[in-house]
Amino acid sequence: MDGYSRLVSIFKVVLPLAALGLLSTLFLLSRDTASDVVLPFSQTEVEGRLRDEQITGPFFSGMTANGDDVFVTAAIARPGDGDKGPELEDMSGRILFARGGELWMTAQTGTVQNQNETVTFEGDVHLTTANGYDLRTQTLVTALNRIAADAPDQVIGKGPIGDITAGTMSLRTNPEGENVHLLFKNGVKLVYDPKQNER
Repeated sequence: MDGYSRLVSIFKVVLPLAALGLLSTLFLLSRDTASDVVLPFSQTEVEGRLRDEQITGPFFSGMTANGDDVFVTAAIARPGDGDKGPELEDMSGRILFARGGELWMTAQTGTVQNQNETVTFEGDVHLTTANGYDLRTQTLVTALNRIAADAPDQVIGKGPIGDITAGTMSLRTNPEGENVHLLFKNGVKLVYDPKQNER
């Protein structure tokens, strides 16, 4: 047997043994590394997510016969009790009017009623419009399939011509046209501000 053949025979034995040695070293070293994995959630949050059924980032939308778009989003949705629809947290809504203009709504909590296609905003409801209304109330019920919203509680805020306080408020499309109107009722008080009207 010449020297080349002898060298090949030696390598056939030595190289596989060296590969096995390297693999065993890798496994031994990997055992020394820390195996604790830190989750980005507290134990209470993990237990709550396992216990409660919930959806993160739900999205609801609708469109009126006139082409107005209604959007509602929330941070979390949970199943409601009994006939009650899904319960929402950290809500926001937007109505994009087909003839121009927008309306935005936010609230701490709320519910969705699938049967009558409405969404109820509850807890520090904030409503703003593109034409200058900035209003707050405790409850606002908004339809998803038409332009209709009602605030049965006191409404306080500012409008294009001054400060407004009212017992209730509703948002409706004018029956004689397609324009949208905010209607303030029950003890309406308007403090006129001419400077605000000039802006």
